[in-house]
Amino acid sequence: MTDGNWEKNKIHMKAGICMRKFIGYVLTCCLGFAAGVTVMRIEKFESDEKLNSRCEKFLSYYTMLNLWMKIKQEGRSLDDFFVDNNYSDIAIYGMGEMGQRLAEELLNGSVNIRYAIDKNMKEPYKGINVMDNEGEFEPVDAVVVTATYDFESIKKQLQKKIAVPVISLNEIVFELRNRGKSNEKI
Repeated sequence: MTDGNWEKNKIHMKAGICMRKFIGYVLTCCLGFAAGVTVMRIEKFESDEKLNSRCEKFLSYYTMLNLWMKIKQEGRSLDDFFVDNNYSDIAIYGMGEMGQRLAEELLNGSVNIRYAIDKNMKEPYKGINVMDNEGEFEPVDAVVVTATYDFESIKKQLQKKIAVPVISLNEIVFELRNRGKSNEKI
């Protein structure tokens, strides 16, 4: 091999090594970009799912509150449901906004709210003792779940601890609204 050929081969080998490194960098960048796009799509999908879940929850609350307002405008109260079903002593599960509205509606009626169950609220609410979900529950005629968006799992959990009807606030409102209103659009 002549010195000229040796120099050319050396240059070609260096160029080949550089080209392989370049291709390796390009492939690494492309794979990194593809992985990044995939992660971003997954995160966007998860945030869209959370947003959709919250929207469904608030739409459900809006619908229920609208019907509850119609019941009030007719001069009736949710107290009617409990009286009609012979529930004189109840517990309220969930003392967020819906639980507080329910308690306020029932406080001056014929239903006795024995206690509320809420893991986040520690203080009594308007004279109603609040307990967490861990303790033993006093006997009541029914437990009303105000966290209606997660009713089924809460109901299963409560039925393991107490042998009384577990009722969704949605059920109460819809039943009262639909009594005698079969032809009216809700």
